Amino acid sequence: MLRIHHHISRACALALTCGLVLVAPTTASGAGTQPPDGSGFGTTQVVAVRYGHMPDGNGEFVSFTRPTLNDLGQVAFSANLRGTDLNNLDNGVILRGTAGAITTILREGQATPDGDGTFQFLNSFPPGPFSPQPAGPESDSTTFLNKLPEASINNLGRAAFASRVIDAATNETQGVYTGDGGALDELLRDGQAAPGGGAFGLLAGPGVINDLNQTALLLDRDGRRGWYLASADALRPIVEDNQPTPHCGDTIAIDTTAVLLNHAGQAAVHDTQVGLFFATHGGLITLAQLDDLAPPEAGGLFTFFGPGFGFNNLSHAAFDAEFFGDGAVGRGLFTNVLGQNELVVLAFQDQAGASDLQGFNDAGQVLFTASKQQPTLFRVDGDAFVNLSEQFSTPPVGEGAIKDFQVEDFNHRGQVLVDVLYSGTPGGEADDRALLFCDDALGCQPVIRKGDALLGSTVVAFELAEPNALNNLSNTMNAIGQVALRVLLADNRQAVVLWTPTVLGDADMDYAVGLSDLDIVGRNFGQPLTGWRNADFTGDGVVSLADLNAVGVNFGRSALPAGDAAAVPEPAACALLALGVLGVLRRRRA
Repeated sequence: MLRIHHHISRACALALTCGLVLVAPTTASGAGTQPPDGSGFGTTQVVAVRYGHMPDGNGEFVSFTRPTLNDLGQVAFSANLRGTDLNNLDNGVILRGTAGAITTILREGQATPDGDGTFQFLNSFPPGPFSPQPAGPESDSTTFLNKLPEASINNLGRAAFASRVIDAATNETQGVYTGDGGALDELLRDGQAAPGGGAFGLLAGPGVINDLNQTALLLDRDGRRGWYLASADALRPIVEDNQPTPHCGDTIAIDTTAVLLNHAGQAAVHDTQVGLFFATHGGLITLAQLDDLAPPEAGGLFTFFGPGFGFNNLSHAAFDAEFFGDGAVGRGLFTNVLGQNELVVLAFQDQAGASDLQGFNDAGQVLFTASKQQPTLFRVDGDAFVNLSEQFSTPPVGEGAIKDFQVEDFNHRGQVLVDVLYSGTPGGEADDRALLFCDDALGCQPVIRKGDALLGSTVVAFELAEPNALNNLSNTMNAIGQVALRVLLADNRQAVVLWTPTVLGDADMDYAVGLSDLDIVGRNFGQPLTGWRNADFTGDGVVSLADLNAVGVNFGRSALPAGDAAAVPEPAACALLALGVLGVLRRRRA
């Protein structure tokens, strides 16, 4: 009790003078938080870094897969290790991490849930800039030999992944599992008996996992392929190859079909040759199909469905389609709300270029690119069109011009994550790529850029999980704009980092640290809570003095770019901060 009183008294003294110094919280990997320095935007926190230690002390990190992210700011990734107890038999792990804690979901050599086998990853690694370099202390044969499985994560903190399994008879199989650091659930094992006879073989999956712990798997059932909805309790078909559609005598072709899930456990099926469907236990319900009438504003019949396809958590869909009417071919973007197709934007093929669907969110906003000569990114919200390309056409830092871009993610706030390639930058290839976070109030701000300083070195490359802007299950950017990515540094280290679009200490995400943030810390102080909005800035699963100190050091500060940042708090604000800290103390003593 005296120790707690000592630290809070110290925090009070610091608050009274407003001369706060933040000591960066230490993560389980030995890395810390990089607070904003006034010249950049947002807060970058290191989840794991090469040569950092596993929390249990059994191994050091060597390399990582691309991370995925949930709305709590938890990151799922796999890692190769060196210096483990059993060398190649336990040097691969699947982890869930934050900036302050790492949880082991699976370690290589662990027994399967049914006890009939052990997990063993393949002994290979794909080439590329993120491959572990066989030099120096890592060059022995006991390290970085695993081809690691990539994992997705839902808002319950549960990860889904596929893994190689060696059974008791030393046969090699493949299985799909979910886990959160406790017991694993097996969703499917290669060769598993199918209802009514036959056996399943895994072809693809798992993709993203929803909040019902479900994921979609592409399976082969005795020569007939199909997409299935898999959970620990059930495995049911979504759509199968050659399955008849509700009308017109068409059938589904799995080779041209994609499936998207939402958090309600619903599935939408998109076949570019046939149409768009809602999958139910009883079969398919047509949303838009070949030769159906297009909305009156477009006119004519649907003749082709483009690759763009989105499905949100409200059971609404968005799609890209061509239509023919009045002797002319047209193309447009459409939404389907409660079974009714509506035209969003129309672009005829004889104009500058058809529109390509890039994203669709729960707010009903549509993201698309237009114009083949110079691609432009637009967001549509009702009747309002926003040209987002105008915000990132010039590099936020340095000189140059946009050469190309790719949409990486799109959340329910309408925030967009864009990977941009520039030409004519000062450093050439050393600084020609940036990841930008685009927000209506803040414009487009850099998350990371080649050439940035990080962890005492320089960023030479970065990677994200597969683009996910058309599926509203978080993957790379979450609902509050946090971004997870893998970074390669000039000194050959790799790191998994989490970026948050605001100042450390801003719990209410209004891009400034103030009394409301201090109040959130006070209400949650000492509680085992996770997530930035709960004021667990360090990510260690509890709201503590380190989180209170984060508010103190950044009190009165804004996340806006340099020139728009808030001034140092006035003496009156310092006094209010001191009173707030005393309030936290009273709550803690109570």
